[in-house]
Amino acid sequence: MPSLIFSLMLVEDARRLLISNLDLAPLCQTDGPDGKIASFGAVEFYNLFPETRATFSVATAARMNASFPFVSPAVTPPTNPGRRVVDAGYYDNYGIDIASDR
Repeated sequence: MPSLIFSLMLVEDARRLLISNLDLAPLCQTDGPDGKIASFGAVEFYNLFPETRATFSVATAARMNASFPFVSPAVTPPTNPGRRVVDAGYYDNYGIDIASDR
């Protein structure tokens, strides 16, 4: 199975939503100078929705990643409170941030 990372963005708090078959926990947090976690800049999709690991398709992740509000509507995952997911180009258009992190 190839390793893929889909990097989306949550509209409400501008954090990345990472969908991957890899463990990306180290990419989700920023450590402070004292070694403690300073912030969470990303969330892993399968940590939010662990029951979808067996049924979630790559096509769905690609559709979520291709959400440009002027062209196609933002995706609304089943969360409470409601969230909207769009393409991560709003955050990092070329993917350099996720590719060079740690």
